[in-house]
Amino acid sequence: MRGYDETIAISASTHGPNNNPTIVIVHGAFHCPAHFINVASRLCTAGHDVVLPKLPSVGMSSDPGDALHLDAAAVRDVLLDLVVKQSKEVVLVMHSYGGLAGTEGYAMFCEDARPISGKVIRLVYLAAHGAVEKGTVFLPAGVQLPHLQYDVCNPRVLVCPRTPPLTLP
Repeated sequence: MRGYDETIAISASTHGPNNNPTIVIVHGAFHCPAHFINVASRLCTAGHDVVLPKLPSVGMSSDPGDALHLDAAAVRDVLLDLVVKQSKEVVLVMHSYGGLAGTEGYAMFCEDARPISGKVIRLVYLAAHGAVEKGTVFLPAGVQLPHLQYDVCNPRVLVCPRTPPLTLP
């Protein structure tokens, strides 16, 4: 299957520059880039270039001990190429475990990059694990996270009942 063990890049157009944001979709631990090929094709039809990076730890027979770092570095490298070298605007979409690898990769990118004209304009978590600073995503049995809602007046604000709003960058 194409895309099982490789990064896939699909261009929306071969006719001149594309001003739409490039969509980067980071797959989960039990997926590969090819699982998102239909979504990528539709995004291309809508005028977006799409990159589906392969997470290097996915499919390994054993954990190398630094799997998250390897995967985050792969995401960072894609962002560096698109944003810094190609000056593109990027929407980073993360699914499942890809939320951890993508969030950490984005943080590494922010530490490494000094983009001139490109930038990451959105982080999208699609049924994804979110990372918390100095915390864990694993909870004791029976403990549930509170439901999060978007403030309809400001989609950059997450509202959790009984807690102050969290403003997203």
